[in-house]
Amino acid sequence: YWAYPVIKDGRKHGVVVTFLDITEQLRIKGELKSSKRLLDTIVENIPAMVFLKRASDLRFELFNRAGEKMLGYSRNDMLGKNDYDFFSKEQADFFTQKDRMVLDSHEVAEVLEEPIKTADGGEKWLQASPPSTGRSFRMPWAKLTEALRTSNSPAASPTC
Repeated sequence: YWAYPVIKDGRKHGVVVTFLDITEQLRIKGELKSSKRLLDTIVENIPAMVFLKRASDLRFELFNRAGEKMLGYSRNDMLGKNDYDFFSKEQADFFTQKDRMVLDSHEVAEVLEEPIKTADGGEKWLQASPPSTGRSFRMPWAKLTEALRTSNSPAASPTC
């Protein structure tokens, strides 16, 4: 509410008090909170790596539990950083090129198979289909294979 003094001829004559009914705003705020909790729960528990990058500098803004487990980096290590902080220049260049292409074209760009080095020096094969949202984007990743392979061809390994 707002309260204003009523002053006439230098004397206080009273106060004007204004109240607004915010019942609907509070209801909507509660629903929004509930929806956000549900979405956060889904993203956090989906069995595929999901992350969000800022479009301006491609720094990680969100990184889920499956991503932590898959790559071996904690989200605290990932947030606020970009691919160059974790991957080889060649691989970071590849990811950056794909990210920029998606943002510029607003088209889906699929990465059918891509090896990636994990925090412990291992290798995993990933697959991605990043949908563009114009401002930033989410990129779901699904693990294809573990590094234990006998051939250089991802097709030679069983998919997960």
